[in-house]
Amino acid sequence: MIDGIKISKLVTVEIARRLLDSDSFDFCQKANVSTGEVLKDEPIEAKYNGLTIRLTPDSSGGFRLVVRGSLHRFYNDGGTNGNDFFYWQFKEALIRLETLLKIPVSDFTIRNLEFGVNLKTELTAAKYIRSLVYDGNKAFADLNVNDNYVGKQCTRQDTTLKVYDKGKQESNGDKRLLRIELKFNRMRLLTDPEGRFNISAVRDLLSREKVGVLGQELAQRWAQIIFYDGGIDKLKAEKLGLWKYRSVQFWQELNRNQRYKARTKYNKIIDKLCPLHTQKQIEKMILKKWAQLVNRKHKNGRRLTHFESDSEAQKKATFDTIQCTCLLSPGIPQNEKEKNQKKIESVTRFCEVCGNDISHRKKTARTCSRKCRNAKSNQSRKERRNEKREQESVLMLKVLEQIQVNPLKISVQKIGLKRERRIYTNTIKPIKYRERRKITRVRGSCGGVPFEFTTMRAKEFIKIIIHQNFNNNETKEK
Repeated sequence: MIDGIKISKLVTVEIARRLLDSDSFDFCQKANVSTGEVLKDEPIEAKYNGLTIRLTPDSSGGFRLVVRGSLHRFYNDGGTNGNDFFYWQFKEALIRLETLLKIPVSDFTIRNLEFGVNLKTELTAAKYIRSLVYDGNKAFADLNVNDNYVGKQCTRQDTTLKVYDKGKQESNGDKRLLRIELKFNRMRLLTDPEGRFNISAVRDLLSREKVGVLGQELAQRWAQIIFYDGGIDKLKAEKLGLWKYRSVQFWQELNRNQRYKARTKYNKIIDKLCPLHTQKQIEKMILKKWAQLVNRKHKNGRRLTHFESDSEAQKKATFDTIQCTCLLSPGIPQNEKEKNQKKIESVTRFCEVCGNDISHRKKTARTCSRKCRNAKSNQSRKERRNEKREQESVLMLKVLEQIQVNPLKISVQKIGLKRERRIYTNTIKPIKYRERRKITRVRGSCGGVPFEFTTMRAKEFIKIIIHQNFNNNETKEK
C-alpha cells in the first residue's frame, strides 16, 4: 500500500510557533560549534515515529512545512512496516497525522510518493531477485539497507522500481516475503491532468479509484522488466541460446528497436518453454494483493469520515455511534448468503485498461467506459492481426514448396468485384501494380494444403506466382 510520502505546505508564523512549542516534537537546528550561535534561515527538524517534520523559513514571511517518511511505520508507532498496510489504515494514519499537527493535511502538496506490496511467494525471495535482468533501458543495481544487501533497484528518469527481500530487511526470518515497490521521484507523471493518475494533493489519495490505478501501474512496471525464469530446462536453454538473454551486456549493446525485437522473441520462447511463467504469476499476485489492500474494510466495520477543519471538527462528536446487533435466526438465510457473496465478489474488480473500480457495474463488465472498451478492443484486434500475419507467413512458405510439384488452384478477390474470380497458375498473366493493389484476399489449395492469404500477404503471393510463371515460360521457350 502507500508507504513512503513527502508532502509540503506553506504555513503561517503562528502555526509554526505552535508546532515548535508542542510537547509532541523535539525540534533540532544547526548551530555554530565554537560560539554556540544558532544559525538562522536553516531548517528545523524533528523525528516522530518514522516521520520527519521540517520547518524551513520561506521568502514570503512564513514557513515551509514538510512531512516525509513512512506512514506505515508511523501507523505502527514507529515499528515495522513488514506487515500489510490496508487502505483504511492509510486513512487512519492521515487522521492521526492531522491530529498531531492540528492542521488539515488534505490540501498538502505531494512531492514524493512510494507504494508497494508484500507477497508471500512459493520460493525464497532471493531466487526471484536473482532472476531480474533489465528494466527498460537500464540495468538493475544492488539495493543496500544499512550496508546490508537486500535486493535490487532500477532508477529511471521519474521513478524507481525496488524488488527486495523484506524478511531480510526486517530480520524476521521470513525468507519468502518479497517486497515490490515503486517510487515516484518526480511528480510530473502523477500531476498531469490529462494522464491516468491526476494526483497532486493528499485529497486525491482519498479517492479509491485513483489508488486502484496506482496498483495497476505497479503491476505494469513489473511486467515490463526482463525476467529470466528459472523454470526453464537448462538443456533446452543451451540449445536455443537463451543464456545471452540473461546477460545485462547483451541488452545494453542493443538500440531501442533491436531491444524491442529481442524482447518479443524472448517472450515467445518463454511462453513456449515455461508453462508456469513466473513473471505473469507475480503480476497476477500484485493485482490481487492490491485489490485486497484497497477493498478490505475496517475490522470493526466502522466508516472513516472525511477531513474537516478544526472549527468544524469541534462541532461533531469524536466517537463512533454504538452498534447494536441481535440474533434473528440461528442461521443466515440462503438469499442473504448469496447477496453477501455477490458483494464480496464485486469489490475486487478493476478496469482492465485504466484500473478504475468497476465493482458497481455488472459482472460481465471488463472496462469502466466506452473509451476504455474501445482501447481494449483495439488492442485485441491488433493482437489478432499479428497472430494472423504470423500464421499466414508460415503457411505461405509451405504452399510455395508444394507449388514446385503439385498443381495450384486459387480464387482472387479484388475491390469492386461482386464475385471471386477463379483462376489457375498457368492463366495468371502479368498484372500492373495499380491492379495488384486492388487484391484483398486469395484462397485456394495446393497438394491438399488449403490456404487463405489477406491484405499484403495476398498481394505478395500473387506477385511471386506471376514471377514464377514468367520464369517457367522462359525456360520452356529455350
